[in-house]
Amino acid sequence: MAKEVAILGVGMHPWGKWGKNFVEYGIKACNDALDDAGLEWKDIEVVAGAETVRNGYAGYVAGATFAEALGWSGARVSTSYAACASGSQAINNARAMILADMADVVLVVGADTTPKGFLAPNAGERWTDPDWLRFRLMGCTNPTYFDTSFGVRFPRSNTKSFAAITTRSLSVFDQAVQRQFVPRRCRR
Repeated sequence: MAKEVAILGVGMHPWGKWGKNFVEYGIKACNDALDDAGLEWKDIEVVAGAETVRNGYAGYVAGATFAEALGWSGARVSTSYAACASGSQAINNARAMILADMADVVLVVGADTTPKGFLAPNAGERWTDPDWLRFRLMGCTNPTYFDTSFGVRFPRSNTKSFAAITTRSLSVFDQAVQRQFVPRRCRR
């Protein structure tokens, strides 16, 4: 018989530019989730944090950062990094810990802050990185890229639901950019 995994409570800080540290956003969401679940901080066995690379060391060790901000309790910590998918990866890690009987109650938290404007790729030239290529060579920001990718995938999907579309690690757009630009650069 499979063990059940349930989300007991949720919390969220309003989206927008509020000028606070990412930890403050995360703690607000944590406290709301604990209240919603009818749990207290002392009930938490593991804090699964979603890492953010834009907030320095505290973001790199997000699980520990949030556990410290809530008040060290002995809860174990984990941190996941998967760029925009960090939160879903942290949820998956929490689920895996529960299914493996490593914990019964896990608090998952992800929070981030960003500078004004679009996020450019990290500095340096990376001719095999599709994100760098589309930004550097085409000026294509992530929202533009996702819109372009969606416009290609959705009509081909034979579905009426956006949620039914699956993604691949490299989109049709990324593959076209790589075929067009990478080989010339690699020959130098």
